Amino acid sequence: LAMSAWIILNTINPNLVDFNLNIERIEIRKQNGGVSGSWESPNTTNPAPGTPGGGLTQQAAMAQLRAANIDFQGAPLLAGVQQRTIDEAVRLKRSCQTCAIVVNSATGGSHAAGTCSHANGWKIDFDDTPTLNSFVTGNYPSAGIRNSDRAQLYRAPSGALYARESNHWDVVVPCS
Repeated sequence: LAMSAWIILNTINPNLVDFNLNIERIEIRKQNGGVSGSWESPNTTNPAPGTPGGGLTQQAAMAQLRAANIDFQGAPLLAGVQQRTIDEAVRLKRSCQTCAIVVNSATGGSHAAGTCSHANGWKIDFDDTPTLNSFVTGNYPSAGIRNSDRAQLYRAPSGALYARESNHWDVVVPCS
């Protein structure tokens, strides 16, 4: 019964079944320096597992993307994504207002390891919609071919590198 309800809700709107049960705690200090308690805060930077230096919470990242009219495929894990990565998605949407920008992956899933990786919040994946494909290939200069998978690369004015993979755009922002 529960699975049927989940399938129906997920079909109607995947965001209805996007549950984040991680609750942040931050300390509030009294004027004398003692701790007076804690409270929940969904919009602060929070180190996520496997994310050195932290990143945004799931809620904070989703709120920024939704405010920029960026869609999601399913319920991508965004906890630990870096602010610069979200800024790149928002910058892309502002540059191409007619582009369908759909996030399908960020910090979750199976991705290659490394400093500037998905796991560390420096990468985001977008669906390869026709409007996005046309915009990137028509407006960003070619930056060669990625050796590992022969993906065509394009360099955004921000310095972000867009790799055209088989069925999506793999985007890495400068992480140093």
